[in-house]
Amino acid sequence: MSYDFFPMLIAGITLGFSAGISPGPLMALTISETLKSGTRAGLFVAFVPLITDLPIIVGSIFIVSKLQNINLLLIVISVIGALYLFYLGYENIKIKHVVMSEFKTNNSSFKKGVITNYTNPNPYIFWITIGGPILITSFNYSLINSITFLFTFYFFLVGVKVIIVFIGTRFKVFFGSTKYIFIIKFMGLLLILFGMILLYDAIVLINL
Repeated sequence: MSYDFFPMLIAGITLGFSAGISPGPLMALTISETLKSGTRAGLFVAFVPLITDLPIIVGSIFIVSKLQNINLLLIVISVIGALYLFYLGYENIKIKHVVMSEFKTNNSSFKKGVITNYTNPNPYIFWITIGGPILITSFNYSLINSITFLFTFYFFLVGVKVIIVFIGTRFKVFFGSTKYIFIIKFMGLLLILFGMILLYDAIVLINL
């Protein structure tokens, strides 16, 4: 993977958009609270990652930075990251329909969004195996490149959820439409593509 400015921009957009639109605990809560309590409640949940992810990112960077000089562990992390992206991509591609009842949550208050995100393993897995290594390596090239990845990732992660909140407020049937399913499947293919890139990086490390 190239860690220059433009590749980091594309990586941030693709991974952020995919994370933002893919079904998951926080997406479920975002839609659920929008439908039950209105736009304001949905927006609160949509912005939760900006509050909760900072300690996760810092912790992940600390862990990964300690492994930077251990080639075997870096290979393992790259392979795990690739497999995780393959899994997420497959989960997106195999979706045939989305039923609104699937988005119900046991949390009655949108204030549970923080707890939902902290108890969701996906952010931890992503930042340790994918996001953390990308930030550290791109930083070695340029601070601007790592900031570009981080900014575009969260801009699209949160931005997509904000759009979904407003769509949910006005067009509830969108979440069961073929257009929504197509977008999810397409992003699944892109996730698999990025998984292949990570796997290639692991192969390169093996040959060093």
